[in-house]
Amino acid sequence: MSWGIEEFAATTYRGLPALRIKVNGRLHTGYVIVALNGSDYYEVYLQKGMKVECINGEVCFDELGDVIDWAIEKGTDQAEYDRFCDRQRALFLSGQIA
Repeated sequence: MSWGIEEFAATTYRGLPALRIKVNGRLHTGYVIVALNGSDYYEVYLQKGMKVECINGEVCFDELGDVIDWAIEKGTDQAEYDRFCDRQRALFLSGQIA
């Protein structure tokens, strides 16, 4: 995981207790909302401006990190993400990015 997070806020979303986190990822920059539903599962939403998208409506606690990472940083193509990381590592090691 290489995404930045800030602005943690306890809130409610759609009448559910929730946590809202500001993120800066490769695939999504904006907010992640994690809401606990009545079935003891989490609903995960991405918010950018006024647009909100439910990315998964039934997430177990131990899956939250992977679900969020897939949505805002890695995506679904592991090989593509590995190539991206290799390019970033090479740029960093050569001093081209800090």
